[in-house]
Amino acid sequence: MTVGTLAANLGPLVGGVLVDGLGWRGVFLVNVPIGLVLLLALPVLVPAGTGHPAPGRDRRPDVGGVVLAVAGLFALNFAVLGGSEHGWRDPAVLGASVVAVLALVGFVLLQRARGERAMFDLRLFRIPSFSAAILLSLLTRMASFGALPFFVLWMQGPLGLSATATGLCLLALSLPVLVLASLSGRLQRVLSARALIASGNLAAAAGALALLFGIGPDSNWTAALPGFALIGAAPGWCSPR
Repeated sequence: MTVGTLAANLGPLVGGVLVDGLGWRGVFLVNVPIGLVLLLALPVLVPAGTGHPAPGRDRRPDVGGVVLAVAGLFALNFAVLGGSEHGWRDPAVLGASVVAVLALVGFVLLQRARGERAMFDLRLFRIPSFSAAILLSLLTRMASFGALPFFVLWMQGPLGLSATATGLCLLALSLPVLVLASLSGRLQRVLSARALIASGNLAAAAGALALLFGIGPDSNWTAALPGFALIGAAPGWCSPR
């Protein structure tokens, strides 16, 4: 989880360099060679499985589940983004909303019907600690990454920073993840997971308050750094490597 969060936070810097050097198309173009390299390296770096499935265990991919999940999430994103731009009564938005509901409900029903052969075992949500962790992760990422585009617009708009300079400012989000991940791994030996998670989310809340009250009409980019650092500390503190 820490590695994924670090990669997501480093994205603005890498994307800023690409935008300044190659234009906005470079952000999408760079994925083509990376994907090809990974595709060629996969047979070499990942050994082939030699185990045998348990009796009665179906190893075939859940194609139906994949199709329903992709269709449902795509339609949901289209409806949310299109609704804010074209209005919630727009026929395309209403159609996408219906498709999203039908596809996601169908996904849940299919996963329940497949049982142990499901792509995603919904029975995991019967475990209270699992459900709480998923909910906490969702809320944390909504609070942190949801505000990120607005800060990018603020830095490149009113402040006039370049895309690369904006990415460098946002390193205040990613560096605490790298530093605190290994430290929190050691602290797990003496502190409970509940204490680490609670303190990490308190840091994120403090960072949000720092951004709320610390940035004004005449503020420059340095005013955002303390809040960024506190918000960036939360995933590294809560998700040790």
